[in-house]
Amino acid sequence: MINKVKNYIIENSLIPSNSTVVLAFSYGVDSAVCLHVLLKLGFKVVLAHVNHKHRAESDMEEIEAKALAKKLNIPIHVLILDEDHSKNFHADAHDKRYSFYKKVAMEHNTNIIVTAHHLNDNAETIILNLIRGSNLYGYSGIQPCVFKDGVKIVRPLMCLTKNEIKEYQRQNNIMYFEDSSNSEDNFTRNRIRHHVIPLLLKENPNLFKQLSDYSNILKDSFDFIRSESTKMLKCWENKIVVDEYNRLNNALKNDIVVLLLEKFNVEKSFNLVNDIKNALTSIKPQLDLNIKDNLYFKKRYNIAFIEQEIKSTEIYIKMYENDVIFVKNTRFYFTKNLPDLSAKYIKLCYNNIVFPIIVRSRMNGDTIMMNYGHKKLKDLFIDLHISKEERNEAVIFENNGEILWVYNYAKSKELQKMKETGDIYLVYEVFKDEK
Repeated sequence: MINKVKNYIIENSLIPSNSTVVLAFSYGVDSAVCLHVLLKLGFKVVLAHVNHKHRAESDMEEIEAKALAKKLNIPIHVLILDEDHSKNFHADAHDKRYSFYKKVAMEHNTNIIVTAHHLNDNAETIILNLIRGSNLYGYSGIQPCVFKDGVKIVRPLMCLTKNEIKEYQRQNNIMYFEDSSNSEDNFTRNRIRHHVIPLLLKENPNLFKQLSDYSNILKDSFDFIRSESTKMLKCWENKIVVDEYNRLNNALKNDIVVLLLEKFNVEKSFNLVNDIKNALTSIKPQLDLNIKDNLYFKKRYNIAFIEQEIKSTEIYIKMYENDVIFVKNTRFYFTKNLPDLSAKYIKLCYNNIVFPIIVRSRMNGDTIMMNYGHKKLKDLFIDLHISKEERNEAVIFENNGEILWVYNYAKSKELQKMKETGDIYLVYEVFKDEK
């Protein structure tokens, strides 16, 4: 078996000779055997043990892991996992574990993290993802090598079945601890392991080899599609250009959505991807989908993107003749003598203005009198293809109960008449955000 693992490592370029590696060491049979094999092959091993504090045996396993490291004269690092009850336990624990492994790797000047996944784990993962829904990469199961956040995560036992690992353990009398939770049917993965896999093995004794081949085919297909998706999203600056997207092949469409979700750490599902694809083909010009907490997928005419929902600040200011006001990044003030020919302004007739001018946010039912009659602001914004966010940020200037000016978007009939006869200037100066 040693030679089998050695050849697998060489064929897949997993670990260079004489490397230092960080082994995710639970002290279960898989990681115990993995440690034994790595040492036999001459690698320098650092143990990284996580005490999840979820079982009575957890503390004993930590003690024994430290004792083993001392006996073998190899370094060990231990993480006591603090559960965050506001998050999904398994997802949170996974993130904390890998952050810990990466930190240990950096301390020992290596970028190689080893996990003891094997062919049974791969079969379970493929079936689990088929049940839950995923993309090609998810359906392809566990890969022998993954690069993530500057580290290389390798699985040298992915050429072995669980039975081969247990047989090696028996032959070499390797001590290990059995996780009691593995025997329970509380989790979907356990039910697959205990009930589904045995049935499939009866149908095909070569199940693990078949699923491994399936995994490789899907991974190769995924790699090609993902390279194309990455190019598209880079070109679109991590947004989706809707009309271009809708002309693409369906496989590419799916992966672009999945890749965008991954960039925002959103858990993927078939239903979510489908909802987003439906939004992108909808005739509605603007759509919002809540995809995670306060994170939204937004379609705004021909552009779609993901962003946090930020509530706009309501504006209501009474502006008198001598006032200088600041709204967002713009300063407004009145003057009778325009000080700078390059200044931006609108002209008003002093005798037609009733102070104070009301500067406010948009309200439901707002209308503005145009040359052709009253126009609802809602309809005006639709005609101008103004996004919901921009509508909510619109600044309204109201004179004597009538909308005089929608800053940046529309001037009323009255304001346009004042262009030639006005004798007072409303100046506006835009300041760029300082960085």
